[in-house]
Amino acid sequence: MNLAIQRGEVDGRVVSEEAAALYGPSGGMRVLVTLARKRAEQFPDSPAIFEAASIGAAQARLLDWRAGIADLGRVMLVTPGTPQDRTDLLRTALAEVIGDPAFIAEIKRLKLSANYASADAVRAAVEQAMTTLDAAGLAEVRDIALNRYYH
Repeated sequence: MNLAIQRGEVDGRVVSEEAAALYGPSGGMRVLVTLARKRAEQFPDSPAIFEAASIGAAQARLLDWRAGIADLGRVMLVTPGTPQDRTDLLRTALAEVIGDPAFIAEIKRLKLSANYASADAVRAAVEQAMTTLDAAGLAEVRDIALNRYYH
């Protein structure tokens, strides 16, 4: 897809902020807008979609839903039934690594981001994403994902 953009065969694409930071500027591409209510930390000069366009209530609800899921980033999970002491150990170790100044410096050098969210914060974000949309909103997301996005 990036090659197609560079060749002028495709005008653009939607990617995560991390992917845009990795492949955008170095590939001759630019970030036009962030699909969220606030500007991306990596692209402070690119407006948020809510700054760049007039967004109706239904579209805002879908964009907020998508942003809530995208904000989760990469989530680490364990299987159901994992003993609590192991889960606690993994949570503590992950928080320590992500908070380590050397790790943060390396992540920034690679133009990536690493933000720690507690299990409770992730659970709350997932619960909100799963309950934000009503039946009509879920049907629209299903249509976008199954009929429009991949066709």
